[in-house]
Amino acid sequence: MNAIYKLLKNGAKNYSVTVVDEINSTNSYLKDNAENLKDGAVIIAKKQTAGRGRLGRSFISEKGGLYMSLLIKPSLCAEKSLFITTTTAVAVARAIETVSDKKTGIKWVNDLFIDGKKVCGILTEASFNPESRKLQYAVLGVGINMYEPEGGFPDEIKNIAGSVFSETKENLRNKVTAYFLNSFMEYY
Repeated sequence: MNAIYKLLKNGAKNYSVTVVDEINSTNSYLKDNAENLKDGAVIIAKKQTAGRGRLGRSFISEKGGLYMSLLIKPSLCAEKSLFITTTTAVAVARAIETVSDKKTGIKWVNDLFIDGKKVCGILTEASFNPESRKLQYAVLGVGINMYEPEGGFPDEIKNIAGSVFSETKENLRNKVTAYFLNSFMEYY
């Protein structure tokens, strides 16, 4: 965690970052605790046992990835909430490109690709107040295949999934995390 904080700049230094080895879902954790957590709570896991993607799909979250969620409590109307996912995608792309020197592509704002392979999925979940038509909070889930999992990707996704890095190097996970948080804060 200290390695991440050392790389944070300006307003991103106010994020509250928690790192765990394993969790069911970083998004579920923040959603379940949103009322008691402050804007800018971040949870990072090395592995998720029940990672989720859009439309209730499962998101394979084995060791070798970076799985994080960020809780924000913006004063936004429902119509502008789409910009949250777009902002997240651009911030993740910028972080990956900065650390890896690889060009990323964004597909329909929630998937990132390198060389035609999906390396990242984004899941934004939110709670709205119907009376004010404003967002109460949003949880931004980011799953990045930093490295190929041990034994490779499962058969059902091995032709479409890729990883950002081919070999494990020290601090890359911390750098991508910090650069994402810095970029997101800048755009947000």
